[in-house]
Amino acid sequence: MTAQQRHREEVIALAAFRMPKPVCELAHLGGCEERFPGDLESDHVLEQRWIKSHPQRAAVEAELGKTLDDLLADGRNGWLLCGHHNRLKMESKIRIIRAWLPPSVEEFAVETRMQGRLERHFVGPPLGGATPIQG
Repeated sequence: MTAQQRHREEVIALAAFRMPKPVCELAHLGGCEERFPGDLESDHVLEQRWIKSHPQRAAVEAELGKTLDDLLADGRNGWLLCGHHNRLKMESKIRIIRAWLPPSVEEFAVETRMQGRLERHFVGPPLGGATPIQG
């Protein structure tokens, strides 16, 4: 199984804990219709290219005993988006509020020393507590 396939499976499993029925996690912005889970895309919140170029990546991998593929496959760094919102995100046409991110992303960022990326690329403070955001 590839890192991409593992990532998708983990993101779907974690999303099932946050919401009763998987929907686009940016659906509250509008523009996407309710879709079947197969139409949703697992997306890395902290972009793959950021992980690959992270200056402390080798130290993080050694400390955690993980490979680059393990870091890329980690579902905590993911969410489900419809194609519309995934495109808008990739084209930098929407600003993502940090509190909209799944709480697991904060955990992943701390573990991999990438909190600075969250602070630079997402607006506002993280979601307080462990209350998940419903899709």
